[in-house]
Amino acid sequence: MVICLQLFIRSQLLYGIFQPTIISAVNDIQQDGRQEINRITTEPFPKIDALDTGEIEFQDLSLTIGHSESARYKKSVAHLFHEQQLFLNKDYSLERLVTDSKIPRHRLSAFIDKEYGIGFREFINRYRVNFFMEHLNTPGWKNLILEAIATECGYGSRSTFIKNFKGMEGISPLEFVKNNQKQKAA
Repeated sequence: MVICLQLFIRSQLLYGIFQPTIISAVNDIQQDGRQEINRITTEPFPKIDALDTGEIEFQDLSLTIGHSESARYKKSVAHLFHEQQLFLNKDYSLERLVTDSKIPRHRLSAFIDKEYGIGFREFINRYRVNFFMEHLNTPGWKNLILEAIATECGYGSRSTFIKNFKGMEGISPLEFVKNNQKQKAA
């Protein structure tokens, strides 16, 4: 009975871990290396704007990623995706990219979100769709059916390929192929 009463009174125990209130400070003045607090908010997970250096940005407790670090991450991801084309593996995941790039998961995820403005799934699917559009006229692809092309692009199924392509380009892959053939003939 006591347990039920406590759960009724403290319902947050049932619905998740207590999230402490974070005090956010926005500094306008720095004196002797100390920051003066001009505003204090008590809402959980506030947005804290960029500080004086221009390198630091916090948003919803995302991590600090400096310009040099961002450039290094971008170079590493570009190498893995442009040169090694790891996105063509149908089982390629954020975890595998973390292993291949040797960038911590939380930093890599925050970097992709910040740098490209999209999540990892959309990021990898964008590479796959672009690969399809670039290699559409490859001689080896002329006789392939859509399932085989989807597999070549790194998709596990035809329907996922069609859904992602349509979401990004606004038309189906078959319509894109037909339009491409019309343009090539003209």
